Amino acid sequence: MRPLDAAPIFRILNDHSVAYLVIGGMAAEYHGRELGTDDIDITPEKEAANLARLGDALRALDAKFLDPDGQVMHDVDIPWDPVLLERMGSVRTATKFGVLDIVFRPDGTDGYDDLVRRAAFIVVSGVAAPVAALDDIIRSKAAAGRPKDVVALPKLEELAEALRRSPQREIRLPVDPARYIGD
Repeated sequence: MRPLDAAPIFRILNDHSVAYLVIGGMAAEYHGRELGTDDIDITPEKEAANLARLGDALRALDAKFLDPDGQVMHDVDIPWDPVLLERMGSVRTATKFGVLDIVFRPDGTDGYDDLVRRAAFIVVSGVAAPVAALDDIIRSKAAAGRPKDVVALPKLEELAEALRRSPQREIRLPVDPARYIGD
């Protein structure tokens, strides 16, 4: 499988005007805690028009399903239509730029609308991408309870406390950041 190159994935999502947030390990790394992630996890808005744009972006990324063992399912042709995407809780894909996981409702959250309220932006190789707030990442990882999340939680909570004590380092927009994706 191809090593992760995040910028082109974000660029294609943005070019297709997909409303999404980066979650998981990459989001935690943006906030300052290295978790050694090798994929991108996103939570998209679940509105039909956005799912259609996400489907277009997945086709542009040449996304293929990954089986439970992480093997690319080359023989499965996915239409990536909004109806299919709406029925999924999550999907793990291999793209031409690395692994992209799509999680519509991360554990401990109500999905995109819940997470976007406190989102910030990251810039990866000149490409902006909206990222979930650290407290929301912690909430999700605590609710998931997976062994790797349980191990990461004390470090993430320590980082969150340190960030609360330090001057704010990011600009919070007074409007939904998703409006700016694709502009």
